[in-house]
Amino acid sequence: VVCTESSNCFVKGRLLPTRALGGVHMKDRLYNDIPSFEYKIEDFSGPYLSAEPEIYDFEVSEHDKFLIIATDGFWDELEAMDCAKLLIRYRKFSSMDVIRLALEST
Repeated sequence: VVCTESSNCFVKGRLLPTRALGGVHMKDRLYNDIPSFEYKIEDFSGPYLSAEPEIYDFEVSEHDKFLIIATDGFWDELEAMDCAKLLIRYRKFSSMDVIRLALEST
């Protein structure tokens, strides 16, 4: 992983992990052996990425109020309690209202 001055980190210096859903050339040597493949990595020693998801099971109870499905980048920006406070504050807003408010705050 290579990180730049702007705090962006790239796998093998070229792929943001959040953009790694494709990235087959970083998962298997096979794609690096195709001469016409434009993204091949010389001296491939990977895999550098995995397509295996992280899966967690949780018991849901009547006390649970929200379910947030988000990437790690989301949690880099918000703590769980801050997110809960925002959800409580804006729970009566439509999803489009929340998006508009988020865009206006940036």
